[in-house]
Amino acid sequence: MKALILKTLLISIILLFSSSCSRGGTGFFVAIWPPEESSLRSGDIVRVVSQSEIRNLFVIENEGRIREEIPRYTGRFFTRRRDAEQFLLQYEPYVDMFAYSEVSLNIRTSPTSSAAREYRLRPGQVVKVISKLPEPYTVGNLTGNWIEVLTETGFSGFCFDRHLSFFERDSAVSTADYEEKFLDSFFTNRWYPSAYLDIINSGRIAIERLRTGEGLFPDKNNRRIVIQTERDRIEFSFTNIFFSGNSAIFMGSPVEVIFYSTERIYVKYTHRGVDHLSFFTTLEMPVEHYVQEEIGRRNDAMDLFFRRGRHLVSDLYGSITLGDRRGFTWTGYVNLVPDVIPLASGSLGVVRDNHFLGRHLERRFDGVLAFEFDATRRAAVFAYVFVDGGIRFTHVSARNIENNIITSVPADSHILYFRQSLLPHEGDQ
Repeated sequence: MKALILKTLLISIILLFSSSCSRGGTGFFVAIWPPEESSLRSGDIVRVVSQSEIRNLFVIENEGRIREEIPRYTGRFFTRRRDAEQFLLQYEPYVDMFAYSEVSLNIRTSPTSSAAREYRLRPGQVVKVISKLPEPYTVGNLTGNWIEVLTETGFSGFCFDRHLSFFERDSAVSTADYEEKFLDSFFTNRWYPSAYLDIINSGRIAIERLRTGEGLFPDKNNRRIVIQTERDRIEFSFTNIFFSGNSAIFMGSPVEVIFYSTERIYVKYTHRGVDHLSFFTTLEMPVEHYVQEEIGRRNDAMDLFFRRGRHLVSDLYGSITLGDRRGFTWTGYVNLVPDVIPLASGSLGVVRDNHFLGRHLERRFDGVLAFEFDATRRAAVFAYVFVDGGIRFTHVSARNIENNIITSVPADSHILYFRQSLLPHEGDQ
């Protein structure tokens, strides 16, 4: 009886071992995101000689017949080499491509917004790009593509790309070389909030948002990092720098910098007991250059307006006189109260040129002006178009403006026609 029990136990152990570790040439492995200590690079195809279900590992053999263990989730397994090679043809464009999430973003089990959630990315978390679905997909008012991704810990699935930023990292470059390059870029550049780059690239430069002096300013010699926010100037001292992957931890301070490229970083720090997370970027030129360019553009637009005449007269909406310092006097606008101009706004104010037309409106209008009244500090915003002998204003309400950009002009907006002249009431007698 005892011998039978031992025999049964031995058979069970053999079966367990056989199911958990398969010997022989079991298939082929395509590396996608191999560990840093591995000899593999993304896109390598190697033979799998055995695998362990329990330890979740493959034992692979490279061309030099050297064996090593590799986590199963860091690549794709195929029983036939030609299937591995077919996969590699599709994966080739993405071998060195990574992405990071700009927000908390779901990884889904299939490329649809109704699919189950496999994992939720943290803002700034890096993923490895595997493929991109060719057909565009619309979620709400956003249109983009589904991207197949892999996290460093093995979760895989599909992300919507409208909240992903992509970057490339050559797997042939050593980690030490990347660390040196990242640190050199970090200490030699001036870093601005990533929103600055978005504003500049939009072509609609709201200089009021670029004049805050915000940014991150590293000082290598004094081992110091200065972060200027809209309200605070924060200084951190550090003693040393420890690298983990593409993340640099500044020892002795609560600062961690994640490098996505030499021009884009994600910064974590704690100040007054509150955790802060911010994206920073470099700019091709100092921010002052873009501010001066935009001031010049606005001055040119106002000069064109003034050359047509500083005096505007309407039979229904009163008269406007424009002064030398962007001041204005507007009288007789009673028909615009209160829908366009608030009650008790007075007659004096300042002309603001800090609004922009949406791309789809640029052919309909010549520009935008805001008449801000001194008494209420509230502005009436108008998209305008020059017409023979005058100008036509179309009122734009606040609900049709986003970040100082006019997103739409409803058909029922107030339309005001003014005669425009160089002299007061010229041609109105």
